[in-house]
Amino acid sequence: MQMITENLTNPAFQIVLLAVIIAGIARGFSGFGTGMIVAPVAAAMFSPKIALIMLVVMDSWPAIIPALQSRRKVQWSEVRPILAGFVLALPLGVAFIKYGDATLLRWFISAIILISVSVLWSGWQYRGPRNFPISASVGALSGFLGGSTQIPGPPAIIYWMATKTGVGIVRANILMLFLMTEFISMGGYYLGGLFTWESALKGLLASPIFFLGIMIGGSLFTKASEQTFRTITFLLILCSAIMSLPVLDQLLR
Repeated sequence: MQMITENLTNPAFQIVLLAVIIAGIARGFSGFGTGMIVAPVAAAMFSPKIALIMLVVMDSWPAIIPALQSRRKVQWSEVRPILAGFVLALPLGVAFIKYGDATLLRWFISAIILISVSVLWSGWQYRGPRNFPISASVGALSGFLGGSTQIPGPPAIIYWMATKTGVGIVRANILMLFLMTEFISMGGYYLGGLFTWESALKGLLASPIFFLGIMIGGSLFTKASEQTFRTITFLLILCSAIMSLPVLDQLLR
């Protein structure tokens, strides 16, 4: 009980909770954005390793409902090869976060987010082949980023958003992929010795706030255009990444 009280009264954790509810709204609204919004803030307030475990615990069970709600739209032929690549590359990402320098990892997280959102927002579309090796390679990149930053989404999002299948199917694919990779990542972090009670507790305490955000975002999804949902999500991600750059630590604290 003392640890719960200490966390809830900690201004740093309160800042992270603000990022969590914003990320939940973005996740329910667009199907992605959680790690790209929460990871840099939590890494700045605590450490990249704590942020990683907090994210995977927080994002696991609330992801079940929206993924199951969208399951009928999932294109499994698109999801399976990316998932296979993810599983193969995840251990490399776990090793990177386990042995990397904390400040360097924060710069890496912010750089990945800024590059990803810039590519997504530019409207650039992948027009190359869409065979199993290409999809598995996309999944491998997602696996490395997922293991090292808990931000597996950008490669798959960029890859899938270039399709002409419609935002509903893309969103369903993303939600299902994220649900499955959360539990795979959790196993990888446990085997890698990264799990701590302190980190897991932060994730558990943030889960109800995140779930509330998902519900709010999900209700907004049917009321906005595709362009609107992309623009809002990208703005939230961009602000989170910029505000959490290591050079701005003094401002945040």
